[in-house]
Amino acid sequence: MRWVHIMDQGEYYERGLTSLFHRLLSSYDTTATRPPPLVLDIGMNIGWFSLYSRAHGHEVASFEPNPTMFLRMCESLEYNHWREDDGSVSLWNYGLGSMPGVFNLTLGKNPGGSSFHGERLAKKYRWILPVRVATLDSIAMMQGWLDRRISLAKVDVEGFEDQVIEGGKRLIYNGNVENIIMENGNNNVTTVGLMLDTLYDAGYRVREILTVNGDPYHEDWWHTFNPALEERRKAGKAAVMSDQLAFLAKVTCNIWWQHKRIASDDV
Repeated sequence: MRWVHIMDQGEYYERGLTSLFHRLLSSYDTTATRPPPLVLDIGMNIGWFSLYSRAHGHEVASFEPNPTMFLRMCESLEYNHWREDDGSVSLWNYGLGSMPGVFNLTLGKNPGGSSFHGERLAKKYRWILPVRVATLDSIAMMQGWLDRRISLAKVDVEGFEDQVIEGGKRLIYNGNVENIIMENGNNNVTTVGLMLDTLYDAGYRVREILTVNGDPYHEDWWHTFNPALEERRKAGKAAVMSDQLAFLAKVTCNIWWQHKRIASDDV
């Protein structure tokens, strides 16, 4: 699917997400400051969004534990003459989670669907690969990102999103990440609720709910998500089970979060 869309049609299949990336990244003057804003691509896959962000003048830090997909990105950097050592793109061949260690990554027929939740993949195609995992906060402190403007973080990790957020709380609460585009693939309503609570408490607000390809999803309902999260916060979080939370725990979708200090209606 990725090959057909990129090589034959000249575009990635997640057209809606690509369009959102363009809207957000084009709004920055990347020549005004040095270094330019940083994009975090967590769950890089073949690297489309990393390359797209680099083409918009942003620096990029990309994380991908699957060595097959990591190799595709290395090849693309060579083809585009954007070698890792020029400083514009840094690659990290391991996953992010709530704690460091070596975790079993389950792979299957689709190399882009590998996950730390093995049950997500068809049983007859599963095979296990031990990979390194670090926390986002440990990398952020090592790289100085706590003092860096981060224009966008994309999190697409096949149901492991809550673990990435848990391991990146210091960076997230710091408020330097201005936009988060996160695929929510977890169907445990308690886990999803706590993850949303963390982001809302850290100052992020839901801007849009999108399909897995990035198309608008129940657009007339978007304005109800932040009030529902605010009600949950006031009532003690777990005490409130809203229709919005039940919906997010049932479907796989993308959520665009924007920090409240920069949120506006003209993006």
